[in-house]
Amino acid sequence: MNHNPLPVMLQVRDISGRLVLQESIPAWSQVHKVAMEASATGLYQCELRWGIRSAQTRVLIEGGGP
Repeated sequence: MNHNPLPVMLQVRDISGRLVLQESIPAWSQVHKVAMEASATGLYQCELRWGIRSAQTRVLIEGGGP
């Protein structure tokens, strides 16, 4: 039995599929904050990969207003 958790890779892509962020996250981490301040308002595809598993979601970043 393997007790060493697999590292998790986070990838964030913009609507055109361009990779805008890639980070390795500790496997034990339950909350991870991502700084996207250099990114434009829009829709982003986020993917988490660990071993042969993966999970995807979309995130909408809206402008902060005036």
